[in-house]
Amino acid sequence: MRHFSDAYSERDMIIFDHMLIGNAVDSSGVTLPLELADGIELTLADADQATAVREQLRYFERRMTGSTKHPEATVLDRRVQARDHDDRPDIRDCYDPTLSAADGSSGGAIEYGDDGEPHYVAQYDLRPERTYHLVRFVTDNDPPTIASVHIALTLGEHPLMCPMSLTGPRQLTKGVTADHLGWIAQPLTDVNDELRETWSTKALARPLVVNEDWARSVRELIARVRPIVDGEWPGIFAAFQRRFELASIPLAAPLRHLGYFVVVEALLTHAPKGSDPADSLGRQLKTNIPLLSNRMVHNGDPPVPFADLDEHASPTKIVAALYEYRSAIAHGAEPNFSGSQSVLGTREKVGAFLDVMTRRLLRHAVLEPQLVTDLKGPIR
Repeated sequence: MRHFSDAYSERDMIIFDHMLIGNAVDSSGVTLPLELADGIELTLADADQATAVREQLRYFERRMTGSTKHPEATVLDRRVQARDHDDRPDIRDCYDPTLSAADGSSGGAIEYGDDGEPHYVAQYDLRPERTYHLVRFVTDNDPPTIASVHIALTLGEHPLMCPMSLTGPRQLTKGVTADHLGWIAQPLTDVNDELRETWSTKALARPLVVNEDWARSVRELIARVRPIVDGEWPGIFAAFQRRFELASIPLAAPLRHLGYFVVVEALLTHAPKGSDPADSLGRQLKTNIPLLSNRMVHNGDPPVPFADLDEHASPTKIVAALYEYRSAIAHGAEPNFSGSQSVLGTREKVGAFLDVMTRRLLRHAVLEPQLVTDLKGPIR
C-alpha cells in the first residue's frame, strides 16, 4: 500500500472524481445523492461506472484468491478454520485442492479467522445488478480534500474502506485528457487483511446503515479533519500516517500489534526524561488512555472498550498489561498471557481491542486536538 503521505501528495497524483466504498452499505432510508460536505456527496454508480468498478474488482479477486474462475461469484465454499491455540497455522495446513466454489470450480486456500469463528469467505459480488456506493467530489478534488474525506470515513464505529478511485473521462491526470477511455478505476490500496475482512461474509451480513445521524457525524469529522491535513496539528497527522501504514501488515501479526502502539505513542506520549521514572512511556499511557476514555464517555461517545478484554480489571491494570505485551514483542520475547498478562486473553482478543482503541483515540484527537496535544506533553 502507498504510504498515506505519498498517496495524497501533489506530485504525480491522479486527481480522481470518486472513491468506491468497499463495505456493504444500506442506504434505503435516505435519498441519494446525500451531501457529506460542501461539494462532496454519497451517490450510486451509474451503469458505465459500475462496469469500470467490476473490472477493477476482478483484479482484487485474483489477488485475494490466487486465481479466479468466478466472474460473478459471491461466495467461495471455503471454510475459515477457528484456531484452538495461539500459534500461527502451519503453511502446510493452509491449502486444500478439493475445496470448491459456488459455481463448481475447485481449488482454494483455507483461511484462518481472527474472530475464532468459522465462516465462509466472500468474494466481491460482481453481478450486473450489484449497486456500488461512491463518494463523489463534485467541485474540489484536490489532495487535502480527498485526504480529509478518506480519514473521516475510517474513523466511524463502522469504518469504511475505500479500495479504489474512479476517474472521469475528461480528467485522467493533470493536463491530460482521454475522452475515449471512459471511466478509469484504479486501486488506492493493495489487497490486505483489512480489505479481506471488509469483504468477508460476516462483514457483508452487517452493512453500514446510512441515515441522517451517520451523515451528520461524517460531516463533522470531515470538517474537523481538514485542519489536521492542512498542517495545524502535525503530531496528530503523523499518528494518522502511521495508522495507514499498518494496513499492509496482517491483522494477527505481532508486528501489527506493535504498530498500534506506535500510533498511540505518537499521539499521546513524548520522549521520557531518563532521570524521572514518573515520566516513562508506560506511566504516560496508563494516565492518558484512561483519561481520554473517560472524556469520551463525558462527550457521549463510545469509550475505550477495556471490558472486551476483562470486565473486572481496572483500565490502569489493562493498560499496564498491554504495555508488557508491547514490550515483549519489541524486545523479541513471546507474550505468555499469564500472570499480569492474563487479563488480555489471547492474541486475537488483543488485536481486536487495539484496533478499536486506536480508532477511538484517533477520532477523539480529531474532535479535541488541543486536549490530546496537551496530554502528549513537551517534545524533548
